[in-house]
Amino acid sequence: MSSLSFASTSSFRNSLMGVNLPPYNVPGTYTPPGGPLTYPTQLSNFSVVDSPDFLIANSPFPNQSYVLNEFGPTGGFNSAITFNGPLVPVIPTYAEYSPTQTNMDILNDTFIDAAYLQNAYGPQGGYQYMVTMTDIQLNNFIYQPYWDPPNFTPSSYSPYNILFSDNPQGDVGPLSQDSYLARLGAEQLKTSFQNRVDAEIYQNTVGLVNLDSLQDPFEASLIATGQEPLIYKNWRITVPENPILQAADFITRLGGAYWPVSPIPGDYFDEPNFDDKQTSKALNVVNQLTGGFLGPILNKRRQPSQVFIANTGNGQRSALFRSLDYNRYQPGFSKDFGGLLGIGQGLVNLAIDLINPNNGTLNGGYYVGDKNSDPSTITSPPNQVPVNPFGQQEQAPVYGPSEMGKLYEGNIDSLNFGLAGKSLTDGGGITGQFVWVSPKYKPNAGFKVGPGGDTTSQDPNYNLISGQFTEGESTKLTFKETSILDNTQRLVDSADNVSGIARLKHVGNAINQVSKVFNDGYKEITKGSQVLSYVNNADGSQAGIEYCRVFTKDTPYYTYNDLQKTDGIVDSGRKFNNSILKNTFNLNIAPTSENVVKVEGTNNFVAKKYMFSIENLAWRTSSKPGFRYDDLPNCEKGPNGGRVMWFPPYDIDFSESNAANWSSTSFLGRPEPIYTYKDTTRTGSLKWKIVVDHPSIMNLIVKKQLEGVNKEKVNSMLDSFFAGCLKYDLYDLGVKFNTIPSSDLFTYQEILSNNPTFEEVSDIVDELPKGESENDSVDNNDLSLTEFKEKYDDLGFYFDNDRPDPNTNNTTSSVPFNETYGPYTSSSNISKYVTKANGLFDEGAPERNVQQFFDLVVINNFKAISENPKSNFIKDAFDILKEEKARITVKLVGSASAPASKDYNVNLSKRRVDSVRQYLSETSSGDANLSEFFDKGTIKVDAVGEEEEIVFPKTSPDGTITTGNTTSTQNIVGQFGSDVDCTKNIKDNTGSINRGSQIYSVNAMACRRVSLVIETIPLDKVTTTTTTQVPKTTIVKKDNITKTVQEKLKEGIGKRILRKLLSECDYFEVIQQENPMVYDSIKEKIKYFNPAFHSMTPEGLNGRLTFLNQCVRPGETIPIVRTDSNGNDTLVSNDAQNTSFGSPPILVLRIGDFYNTKIVPKSVNITYNPLNLDLNPEGIGVQPMVADVTLSFDFIGGQGLSKPVEQLQNALSFNYYANTEVYDERAVATEDRSDLDRELIQKIIDREEQANVENNIPLQGGNTIGTVTSEETALSGYVGTITYQKIMDELLGIQKNYYESIPNKIETFVNENNFGVWNLVSKNRKYIEGQVTLKDNEILNIPIYGKPENVQKNIDNLFQFLIDDINDDSNFIISELGKLNFQAPQIDAVKVNMINYINNYKVEFSSPIFTKINEMVQQQQNMIMLLRQINLIVEPTSIVPPLSPTTFDGKIPSVGIPIIYNTKPTENVANTSGPSQFENTYDELSHDYGKVLNSLKSFYLDILVGESTTDSNMSFILSGGSKYDEENGTFPNISDKIASPQDQHMFMILSNVFNNSDDLDVFIDSCLLNISGNTGRLSRRLKKICKRFAGDVEVELKKEIELVEKLKNEETYNLYLNETDYEKGKVREFTYSTEVINQYIEEQQNRVKELYSGVGGDKWNNVVKLT
Repeated sequence: MSSLSFASTSSFRNSLMGVNLPPYNVPGTYTPPGGPLTYPTQLSNFSVVDSPDFLIANSPFPNQSYVLNEFGPTGGFNSAITFNGPLVPVIPTYAEYSPTQTNMDILNDTFIDAAYLQNAYGPQGGYQYMVTMTDIQLNNFIYQPYWDPPNFTPSSYSPYNILFSDNPQGDVGPLSQDSYLARLGAEQLKTSFQNRVDAEIYQNTVGLVNLDSLQDPFEASLIATGQEPLIYKNWRITVPENPILQAADFITRLGGAYWPVSPIPGDYFDEPNFDDKQTSKALNVVNQLTGGFLGPILNKRRQPSQVFIANTGNGQRSALFRSLDYNRYQPGFSKDFGGLLGIGQGLVNLAIDLINPNNGTLNGGYYVGDKNSDPSTITSPPNQVPVNPFGQQEQAPVYGPSEMGKLYEGNIDSLNFGLAGKSLTDGGGITGQFVWVSPKYKPNAGFKVGPGGDTTSQDPNYNLISGQFTEGESTKLTFKETSILDNTQRLVDSADNVSGIARLKHVGNAINQVSKVFNDGYKEITKGSQVLSYVNNADGSQAGIEYCRVFTKDTPYYTYNDLQKTDGIVDSGRKFNNSILKNTFNLNIAPTSENVVKVEGTNNFVAKKYMFSIENLAWRTSSKPGFRYDDLPNCEKGPNGGRVMWFPPYDIDFSESNAANWSSTSFLGRPEPIYTYKDTTRTGSLKWKIVVDHPSIMNLIVKKQLEGVNKEKVNSMLDSFFAGCLKYDLYDLGVKFNTIPSSDLFTYQEILSNNPTFEEVSDIVDELPKGESENDSVDNNDLSLTEFKEKYDDLGFYFDNDRPDPNTNNTTSSVPFNETYGPYTSSSNISKYVTKANGLFDEGAPERNVQQFFDLVVINNFKAISENPKSNFIKDAFDILKEEKARITVKLVGSASAPASKDYNVNLSKRRVDSVRQYLSETSSGDANLSEFFDKGTIKVDAVGEEEEIVFPKTSPDGTITTGNTTSTQNIVGQFGSDVDCTKNIKDNTGSINRGSQIYSVNAMACRRVSLVIETIPLDKVTTTTTTQVPKTTIVKKDNITKTVQEKLKEGIGKRILRKLLSECDYFEVIQQENPMVYDSIKEKIKYFNPAFHSMTPEGLNGRLTFLNQCVRPGETIPIVRTDSNGNDTLVSNDAQNTSFGSPPILVLRIGDFYNTKIVPKSVNITYNPLNLDLNPEGIGVQPMVADVTLSFDFIGGQGLSKPVEQLQNALSFNYYANTEVYDERAVATEDRSDLDRELIQKIIDREEQANVENNIPLQGGNTIGTVTSEETALSGYVGTITYQKIMDELLGIQKNYYESIPNKIETFVNENNFGVWNLVSKNRKYIEGQVTLKDNEILNIPIYGKPENVQKNIDNLFQFLIDDINDDSNFIISELGKLNFQAPQIDAVKVNMINYINNYKVEFSSPIFTKINEMVQQQQNMIMLLRQINLIVEPTSIVPPLSPTTFDGKIPSVGIPIIYNTKPTENVANTSGPSQFENTYDELSHDYGKVLNSLKSFYLDILVGESTTDSNMSFILSGGSKYDEENGTFPNISDKIASPQDQHMFMILSNVFNNSDDLDVFIDSCLLNISGNTGRLSRRLKKICKRFAGDVEVELKKEIELVEKLKNEETYNLYLNETDYEKGKVREFTYSTEVINQYIEEQQNRVKELYSGVGGDKWNNVVKLT
């Protein structure tokens, strides 16, 4: 066996391993030898140098290196090494390197030189061109031929003779007679063959045994653990798999030959030659159909890797798999040997598996693929790929990446994320069907958290998603071991091992999707904002309890309750019922039960309030049948008696304008006319869009046709409908869902012939059959009442667990049944029940059929009671009671499921009964309502005293079940079992009784109900007759008179059926807080009106445009009064009903809570640009889909929240906007809130005063001015120390703020307006002066900027100046147009438009000015309060004890009586730079305070007045507006561009408009509105005039901005910003005593009170607020 074989080099390789790795140490198996080891290499940090020769010849280095060198002389090296002969020349040994040889180990340059050999044989005469080299040992030269040819007998020999004979016989003679070369060749051939035979025998016998294992315990341990073989393998790389090829290969090896081709089938490295198709086909078979003998038969193609491994030697295969065994993701290719060796290896492997199963690794643990499909063939599997023209399969992807994804993710049946996930609309749920959780913290799901991550309260919406959340928990899945998902789960789980802040920092906590709080190592962070929720009590105390804006998969941003703000002003805040803002997500845009409400005390309904609506009052006087107010749909019955129409507020734009109208009278000699006020007009303009986005039939399809169909199928069917693949016939739907009684479908006309007399007509009428058939009347009252009882007896109202009013022992309900039914039967809640039941009960168990129970029992029962449009309990009972057929008694029997105690369940049943009673007495079904009969007592509800224990669920009145489009008869017993015992506990699939099984099972659901027991008592004298349909023609003859009653279809009845069927009135539902705002189906999107999902139908657009046209026309002609001969007045209508003598077109416009007013429409402008036509067959024909509407009108009277105020408005009125009454009691109230007022006053009276506690909002003056640093109890109060460092340090900051704020505000005025406006604002100011008294009674007058006043007056005057300029043609635009000879009407129109624009612009102009003023005032107000507080401490006074110098401090506690702190300075003054100049802290404080005051005074004079500047413009800017001319509205302009008063008026108001090209274009367009004739020339000239003035504006503004920048760069100004009057940090310590000194206490207390209340006047030091 070769010394370089894998087995032979094992010891050497193991030794080398010791250089880099610690020796093996297998306890109990192998322990390495002890003691230090000397390594052959001495490492150092020196650079590499050539080793000196003597190191080889001398000890100790050669001897030291022998330790780990297997090839070294026994006993080590020495200086004189001999080896059986001379050292030189070196003669090759041509043999294996012997351990005793040393000559090759000591080679150096000397020996290498001596080792140069020269051929002893050469040409005669020697070489002609010799290379002479020195120091070369020369051999004896023989210059003669190699041999002198002798005589010999050449022969041919068979291999057999050569191999088995020493002197083989040839064809001519023996080998001994042949040439020397032949003899040498035969001998070598025999030796070579013998060596090959010996080698094959050795390699396949003794050489296969691992002899080292008999001596080395470590090797033995490797064999025992399967890591080393007992029998060595064949280490040849290529060994044919085919036995025939193996035999052929063996023979060739013995013969010393080799195959010119690889035994591995297939061409893997060379491109095949396809010139010969027959050849290529044959090659193709070889390439594809491999696998030994059976490969071609099985026609099975293996992977190239399998083919290569099958043709690889056992040794190489073993080494390969040994390396792969360290990888958990290893191929599953066979490791067994072939032949007999394979059988032996199988036995060995069996033994190894018993010792160490699976060898610690996964058995074929593929991460992607398997042993028959590696990644390259997953998307291109064999025999499924295309075949090229040569008949070969070509690898090409024929499947998508999903195939790879499935193998990559694994758990295809249970893992629903990634490629297997579903979207929300496809039923994937809000959680994405997968949630990372850990075993320890997954119970935290659904809980909110507080700081630190501790759980607090449960999210009320968690029950909506808990089913799908828990279904997708990662802990329920088994991931592919050591896969990314598996490692991630282990990472999440590892966070469970720590707690506290360590867990918050742990990466597993960050991955865990139930975790809501984290720590990045520095601070706490959350998923969402870190806003805390607070409890805001009436006393103002607050306590943070939990994070309120944190959203995760278990507490998602999911329902409307999660909105940032949900409350409106109906149930909270101001509490006005007539506001449309009940909450932020129900804005009453479309009709719902929220705004279409029942009129109290009647059965009539009214559309109470819409977000945007117009009510046409002309309908109030209509008496035409079908066109009366009572004939309108409920959603069109306006609150003011007219017809109301709601509009979605798309692209809405509103403007209003007020104008006072005057008559002027001029008198000779009087410079001004006398003005007589006439009236004031308030006009408005409203623009909006009407958009069609869906057919009306879609509402019908979703709500009725597809009722009960699951949402996924609804989505699919609607997609099919819109794609034209599913069609519905509108008239078929009309037949199916018609709600109009058949009696209303016909008209009956009496036709009399032969000219009968009046008496004859009367006789005919008397004899006409009154709805009877030819049969006698049959009294079947008992039968009809019996049917009623059978139909509705034992129907039930079904409830969710512990509803209503959970966790209470109340016996009455706070809500009617319908408010619990909606959440119970919501799609999300049903989904939760289904998920829970599927997890609790085995497939096929009756308790698991909760979906069917919802559909067939819960929902079907409720529809039968109140929702079925054709027939339901409320409607049928209404008919019986209305016709006085009988009295009805309804017994309500309540029941509950088993989880709670019996006493609790009894009370729960009573609550349920009460909620049903409320529902039956309040609910309507169409026009049917039972409330009046409850009042009369003809129907009553009795509650059964005991709880129902055995229930029998009923599907529907007639035993039929309607789901989708099909109706079937189904027995509830067969579906859900027979009767249900509600006292028994329910077990899950594990046999345990738990809360889940007691709630989410069919039996539990069946027990949570209130059932109906019907009793009817027929009334006396009540008989009914059975009638047949009225015949189409009934003829009654009397004498010669014929009367015919002819039945006719009502005109347009088909249209009426469809119009009522497609009505908007009852489609939309009210959004509840618990409703998801993330919609999972189109059905959910459109059942609530949301402008993002739902707009108008074609009928809606057409109807609204018709309505708008009606709004500018009168109502029905008013009838005249005619008096007959007896003096009786009657109303008589003329033939013409559509004259102008009808009710005028007065409208009521409502927009939100801002406008609710009567208006006089002046024009309605409708444009269709672009004209998008509706070509959908579901529509009403070709018509526009988008309409832009503009309504112009005048306001009438006042406005209120409930209705318009029918009062003229004047200067003392407050009803100009509807919601003014919400906050201002001076407005006329349209909603009575006296009950709220009484409640408020009573609470104020009853409120007890409470002491302020920490964290309350402090009272003004609730703390001392200084900071109390120590406190001790004295005889009658407290003594201690108090410091004023804080307030004096704050004074420096607010002083700098003041210095910065005024110039900054100047800059803001310039950037947003101009210097003219700044001067207007600063012209008149209040609270400029203030007075302060310091130590030694030094009085300082300190001016500040103050508070601007009369600003609104000056703005009004300025606007009037500009309007006057326009009217008297002095405005540059009007004067220029006059010079250009434009016609007077056009110029007058421009004037009107300019004035309208300016009036509309006034609010936009004024509001930002007052905002800036308020900011300046607030800053000064803060500064003044600090100054006033320090004044109290510093100002000398006689109202202190005679312990000079002494001052006092104080505070006002909650009881309102100030506590006085008599203070005395200390000597603890600051020593900032050497000995202090002050004797005590009072002197120090007074001195520093005086410096601040003097600085404030200097700042006012230097900067605000401008005494420090010589620049006249600068002085003007800083002069506080003293140069603004109020009489003329002018200011000193900086440039010469804006010079005239008229230009300055225009500039001051409209500089921003003229400095912005877009705004200027709007202004120009506004000037050209409603001008008749050709306006092209006018437009061009107007633009030119305005552009010229815009250039002047730009120049002026630029100079003004430069001047402001110059101010802010002034050296004087920057000194104020950068210099400090004293250093911060001075302690300023005083001592204090709160002991009362009667002599001074009263006046001291008054001074403290005045500090926080003020004494009034024009001095800033006397006021608290600059008013």
